[in-house]
Amino acid sequence: MSSSGASRQGATQHEASAEQLVALLRAQLGTGPAPDGTSLARCNWEGFLRLATHHGLTPLLYRSLRDRTPDVPEPVLRRVRLEYFGNAMRNQIVHGFVDEITAALSAAGIAVILLKGAALLRTLYDDVGLRPLGDVDLLVEERDLERADTTLRAVGLQAGGYGHMDERRGPLCHMHVYYCRPTLPSIPVELHWRLFEGYQPYVFDLAAVWSRAEPVPGMPAGVCAMSPPHELAHLCLHLERHAMVYRSLVLRRDWFELLLLPQGLGRLIWLYDIALFLQRRAALDWDELVATARRWAIDAHLHAVLELCRRALGVGPPAPVLAALNRKGPRLADRVAQRVLLASRRAQEERTGWPRSAGPDRATALAPHVLRATHAWSSLFPPPAYLRAAYPTQRGAIPRYAKHLQAVAPELWAEIRERFVTDAAAPPATNVDVTDRSRSRSTRNRP
Repeated sequence: MSSSGASRQGATQHEASAEQLVALLRAQLGTGPAPDGTSLARCNWEGFLRLATHHGLTPLLYRSLRDRTPDVPEPVLRRVRLEYFGNAMRNQIVHGFVDEITAALSAAGIAVILLKGAALLRTLYDDVGLRPLGDVDLLVEERDLERADTTLRAVGLQAGGYGHMDERRGPLCHMHVYYCRPTLPSIPVELHWRLFEGYQPYVFDLAAVWSRAEPVPGMPAGVCAMSPPHELAHLCLHLERHAMVYRSLVLRRDWFELLLLPQGLGRLIWLYDIALFLQRRAALDWDELVATARRWAIDAHLHAVLELCRRALGVGPPAPVLAALNRKGPRLADRVAQRVLLASRRAQEERTGWPRSAGPDRATALAPHVLRATHAWSSLFPPPAYLRAAYPTQRGAIPRYAKHLQAVAPELWAEIRERFVTDAAAPPATNVDVTDRSRSRSTRNRP
């Protein structure tokens, strides 16, 4: 078979696997019929498992496949069964670990908000085995950071850095500290004092988040989750920030193929979280969500994620809400970065799995540099909507931009200089002085 023929066959197999995977997710959500035996017979199961593993969906798919024994090969059933039960046992242990550290924080009088998977497993999912949990994300107020650090160390955790993704995200990324137990292995804990990197050109008002936080049933006093509108906004922004290409995908005809590629930082389990959240939080105040999104300059980001959730999984907000959030597409710098990222993912795919035609891999080498340049550009030249949201007391575009430069330029320069120094020096020590490092970075002006 020619290379072009092998490429077309590989693309067809990938498409069939992706379609069956999404059909099973839709069936579990109740937004589409389960694939029949004929459809499953066309599935490339090796590719299916690879997709499911990359997107964090293998345990979740056990519920859909366990009753399809005649249609699914036994090795596939065995794999998803082991993943499900292994994940259930692991998450039970993690629940105990989270109970331990949140009880210690509560006893010290430190308020904490559970974020992402640590919150969703307790408030959204009805089965602890369905969703993988890579780490435990906790948000504390910056004024409590030193006491929280002391408390976590007292229960045997040790600070180990500022997160394994820092080098990929570029400058201005310090927003949490990474903890783990040095002797008894445990799931990592990320202690946040802000929710997003300082270079991101949108506002997420922490004061509003804290004022609207709601207690988590069964957890110690002072342990909360975000209010539903804030939690939905955070889930969307977290996914869009990791994937970074969603605002471009909604404009492309091949959005489905690119969404399902087993490469990149976006995970379909996070989109499934959002779909399940929309189903289980039917009484969400959409007017409040739209008003908040516009006030915080995040409406375009939310639109991209919610629109792809509607297309892929059949769950989305009311049409007027999507229309209200759809105000503007990505800017030029974002479009360039997204093109490079999409090209990089295709190149990675050619190297690591599906039979496609070989091609140049320059995009993969360029991707980290383009990302850093885009982050820096967005930090120095944010959109007008962000400037109005971040500096509401300043009148006029020029005073707002001058205030913004005054706030961000020293921090940006300090981060770039530190990166050069760090790259030239030996690896940093394991232990981290949490409070000194966080205090050395001024946070952006927030309304």
